[in-house]
Amino acid sequence: MSEATCEYPGCNRAVLRACDRCRRSFCARHIEQIYPNVAPDRSPWRCTLCTREARQEARQHTRRSKRGLIWAGLLILAGIAVAIVGTALAPDSDEVTFAGLAGIVLIGIGAISALYQLFGS
Repeated sequence: MSEATCEYPGCNRAVLRACDRCRRSFCARHIEQIYPNVAPDRSPWRCTLCTREARQEARQHTRRSKRGLIWAGLLILAGIAVAIVGTALAPDSDEVTFAGLAGIVLIGIGAISALYQLFGS
């Protein structure tokens, strides 16, 4: 009876255990504990192929399109334009018109949107 070999492409080493995600058998080089500080019999094990696939999936889900950043920039520019026009049309008093306040709100929403697009989770 022959000993089982690692299912990693190009590897023929002896099997340590099976991956808890894909259920294929791997050697010590191609499988690792997800939580190394936990006892080996209590921690799930994952092969390098599943680990790589999980990283790629996570990277795809965290990518943000440039379209959101463009809209945030346009919102900031529109807010600046509305604030300038609103304060230019204001009377000579120290009061700020509704259009000026609306422009400041647009700038704030655009800035928050831009920060979320750049650093959001």
